[in-house]
Amino acid sequence: MAKAKEINEITINGKEYPIKFGLRFIRELDKIYNIDEKGLRFGVGLTVIAQRLAMLDVTVIPTIIKLALSKEDSKNITMEMLDEWVENQDDLGALCENFIIKLETSKATKPQMDKMKAEMKAQLKEQEKKEKELKQQK
Repeated sequence: MAKAKEINEITINGKEYPIKFGLRFIRELDKIYNIDEKGLRFGVGLTVIAQRLAMLDVTVIPTIIKLALSKEDSKNITMEMLDEWVENQDDLGALCENFIIKLETSKATKPQMDKMKAEMKAQLKEQEKKEKELKQQK
């Protein structure tokens, strides 16, 4: 797998398009990925795409890019163009990791990504503790 690196732009048809994981990006994600609980809608977009990227689900990448483009650029770039861009990348696993790095370092998404990572570590530690206890009971 190629070395992971933060992605700041994509190039389509020889033109560079900057991508930004800001507040607009999070709001747009939450319009797509949300939970309705007793009439209240909660956005879970960042959580969903982070999990899908961690599972190397490349099908989410075109949507991520589309939402991370400026409004003007988004009008000019189709999902088909983004699908083709993804399909033309050499290492799709590294591509997923590159987008995770972007989420972990962008100002608007970093706090939630840090919290998710901490919660996952705590859950893993708890699971390891339970497994150790089960082994000791045998």
